[in-house]
Formats: sequence, structure tokens, C-alpha cells
Amino acid sequence: GSEMCIRDSPHRRNTKRIDYARARIESDSEVSISSLPNVTGFANASNFYAEFKKQTGMTPSEYRAKFHAVSTR
Repeated sequence: GSEMCIRDSPHRRNTKRIDYARARIESDSEVSISSLPNVTGFANASNFYAEFKKQTGMTPSEYRAKFHAVSTR
């Protein structure tokens, strides 16, 4: 019924995709940012970058720099 529509809404799907991209960035400081739109299932890179920035407040590159600057010993 209607619950299915909510669970599989584009917004929720995008949130999961960006969560996955963030996990990839966090687990691998050398991850190719340009490969992320493809592996997360976005149709094109600009959609991915716009959605990533909307959810995190920064670009994937900024996110990686910030995350790994903090966690590097």
C-alpha cells in the first residue's frame, strides 16, 4: 500500500545513496570521487554532487578532506 511508496521515495533512495558514498569516502581516503556517482546509482554526476552537497553541506572532495584531516594520526 502507501507504506511502500514512502519507503521507496526518491528522497529516501537518495539519502541511502549519499550515506553509501559517505561510507566509501570515510573508509578509503584514496577513493575516486569521480567514481561515486556511478557506484551509488545516480544517473549523472551533477545530480550526485547536488544531492551530496544538499545532505552534507559540502562537496565530496571537501567532505573527504575534512573527514580524513580529522582522523589522520
